[in-house]
Amino acid sequence: MPVGQNENRDAYVALEAAGCKLVFVDRYLTGIPADRVTSDNEGGTAQAIAELVALGHTRIAFLCSYRLPNVVIRDRQAGYERALSDAGLTVRPEWIRRAEWARRIGYVLPTCPLDDCDAIFKEWLQDPEPPTAIFCANDRALQSGLLTLRQRGVRVGPGIALAGFLNRSDWVEHVQEPFLGIRQWQSELGKQAAQLLHERLVTSVTLAPNRSIAISVDFVYHPSADVWRNP
Repeated sequence: MPVGQNENRDAYVALEAAGCKLVFVDRYLTGIPADRVTSDNEGGTAQAIAELVALGHTRIAFLCSYRLPNVVIRDRQAGYERALSDAGLTVRPEWIRRAEWARRIGYVLPTCPLDDCDAIFKEWLQDPEPPTAIFCANDRALQSGLLTLRQRGVRVGPGIALAGFLNRSDWVEHVQEPFLGIRQWQSELGKQAAQLLHERLVTSVTLAPNRSIAISVDFVYHPSADVWRNP
């Protein structure tokens, strides 16, 4: 589905009312009777935050580039808040920020994928007790975080750590800074979605409503686990 907001809700309601079999992949809409297959967004985020906490980070910020009610971002934020709570840490609303997508001006490409990233980081880094780690809820946020810190002359490593989701990884080889990436398995999402849809189409028995599958994620330590853990 192209968007995780409510713009298409009426269309999906109409499809469901017409008897169309629906399976949401990655993003989904609540309140629509349909199966769904997603990455383990909440659990994967919680694992990454626990990893940061285990390394001694207690001041961890959250950055994304989509506004709620995008359910993927909502679930990742839930994992972030749950992991902080499990670690006995306080969730600070001012450290949960959403930056706007950068907009091209004429033929000039933006220097950063997210327009507001520099202003957000400036505010965070000027805090008397700034974040020592930043969790990026998607790859645009992760790219922007890396670029913004580089432009501000802040070395990723001992002073500040970055972690976040990777939707694409083809740019990783061009990055020198260490970070923890969360890798999703898009092909498995598609495979499981096709299986759920096939079962809906061919089965003669009553299937459970609103089936949900969460595909496990794994971690990419760039450039290596040793370097990331011991910068």
